[in-house]
Amino acid sequence: MSAKKITRRLLSVTAVVLIIAVLGGCWDKVELNAISIITGIGVDAIPDNPDLMNVTIQSANVKALSGPASGGGGGDGEAPFIINEEQGKSISEAITQIGRRTSRSPFTHHNQIIVVGKDYCKNGIQSVVDTFLREDEMRVETSIVVADGTAREMLSVKTEIEKSASQWIPGMLASLNYNVGKVDVSVLDFASQILKPSGAAVIPLIKVEDTSLQKPMLKEKNAQQQEKKDEGEEKSGEEEKDEKKEAEEEKSEKKNGGEIETKTLSFVGFAVFKGPYFVGEMGVAEMKGYRWLNGDVTSTRVSLSVGSGTANVNVTNAKFKKKVRLDESGKLIADFSIIADAAVLESIGIDDTDIKRYTKVLTEVMSEQIKKEIEDCLEKAKELNADVFGFLNTLYEKHPKDYKRIEEKRDEVFKNMTLITDIKITIQDTGKLKKSILEKWWNDEH
Repeated sequence: MSAKKITRRLLSVTAVVLIIAVLGGCWDKVELNAISIITGIGVDAIPDNPDLMNVTIQSANVKALSGPASGGGGGDGEAPFIINEEQGKSISEAITQIGRRTSRSPFTHHNQIIVVGKDYCKNGIQSVVDTFLREDEMRVETSIVVADGTAREMLSVKTEIEKSASQWIPGMLASLNYNVGKVDVSVLDFASQILKPSGAAVIPLIKVEDTSLQKPMLKEKNAQQQEKKDEGEEKSGEEEKDEKKEAEEEKSEKKNGGEIETKTLSFVGFAVFKGPYFVGEMGVAEMKGYRWLNGDVTSTRVSLSVGSGTANVNVTNAKFKKKVRLDESGKLIADFSIIADAAVLESIGIDDTDIKRYTKVLTEVMSEQIKKEIEDCLEKAKELNADVFGFLNTLYEKHPKDYKRIEEKRDEVFKNMTLITDIKITIQDTGKLKKSILEKWWNDEH
């Protein structure tokens, strides 16, 4: 056998051995019983020290989540999550400090949500964005929201169904994306937007609220207990047992970082940013115009008021066109058009005896309503001096020479821009009823 063949075989064997060693290696393994899986990260301002941030982490409570069959002793009123918090100059520093006083190492790779308190946003969230873009263990596609309050409060509440805010919020955003239009914003989305010429972006604004039935039920229960006490009526053994159980659950929830009362989290609009700085809010009303102007709607429902009647219409197959230009004076003009189909879902108290006139009235009302939503949203954006619709971005991409002309005064140009809208909605379906069978009652009532 020649020396070349021997050398070739030795190299082949060596390569196979090295491949097997790498495939079977566990050099980067992470033991589950040695880590605390972080599901939510919150950042709040510290009023008397702007150089520091208060970082809250929500971790899965494995004991509470494990079922009785697994031998984990799950349940027993324990909160499904554990809350830890620490102050630091950065998120990483605060999490490191938390890791030094817990039995398990914080593991951030499975984090589901980033919550930033509104007060913290006023001084800029560049530190938060930088951490999630830079840290190897952090994921840039993680959703970010602003708390209308504090992030600590939001991550501490015990919600219904999902049980924790870190599960509830992503689910709610996904539902809104499907039913309303895209509202979910990742860290990467946000960073990409503020680096564009307009330098503006939005982040979903979430608020902690009591459940609708919670306060009345609690008030009624307290009133009943007080009435029995005033009448000198003794508690039954069953009532004493129930009160004892409730007290134990309260104690357990306090111990594990959960709130005493189950609450809900509501989407209340957008937090608006110019660069990394919070400059204001857009409510749900302005959000309607935002979704149209950004072309994020493929299917949505629109409620209409027609005289004293109402209608609910499902808009589908929406197509958008946005063109921008500068006139001779340097004024920014945007031409925006919507072409969509619609189907009537509800029609109450509207004369539909003449189907052509009926559909014409609905399309006119709908077009005017959408136009007003767009104009109101644009006025709000001008007030905040934040081009969250990307008109300046489009000018930069399509007409770079024109953008160069107004680059130094782009904020002023945006504030003085003119929007020309053209909305065409075609009603393709009036539902199973071609004419209301309840017409005589609508006429009597209205």
